[in-house]
Amino acid sequence: MIIVFEMSSALKEVHSNDLVHRDLKPENIMVEEDGTIRLGDFGGTKDQASIQTDSNQTGVFTWGWADSNARIGKYSKESEVYAFGLNAYYILYAEPLFTRDDQNAYLQNQFNLDHGFGDQYFLQGTIKSCLLDDPSERPTFEFLEKDVF
Repeated sequence: MIIVFEMSSALKEVHSNDLVHRDLKPENIMVEEDGTIRLGDFGGTKDQASIQTDSNQTGVFTWGWADSNARIGKYSKESEVYAFGLNAYYILYAEPLFTRDDQNAYLQNQFNLDHGFGDQYFLQGTIKSCLLDDPSERPTFEFLEKDVF
């Protein structure tokens, strides 16, 4: 669970600078020998203001890690919270929430997080809140750091 907290903390820092990573996926989350989390591949990062004013965005997301808005080029900090939820699930359960076999579930944001008890169970509600269909209802990384972790 500490990896999930550190990932949230790193993204809080990114967002506090009014930036959006736009390609959050397991390959871009690195764990150093001492357990420190580093985010990589900032090539698609943009500031929030240019995202809101640029109507000609190109996609940067990777299938299975982006919400419906990011998939059509409407990136936001809320889209990144969604990607964080998917990555947190992957870290906790060692498998993606959505696979190529269930593209319909991914496109319609239908998922099941009923995995019983254990350390991971504690974060299931948090992950669900990150994956809410309405981006405005998703938590911020400031909220997660203060009230969850």
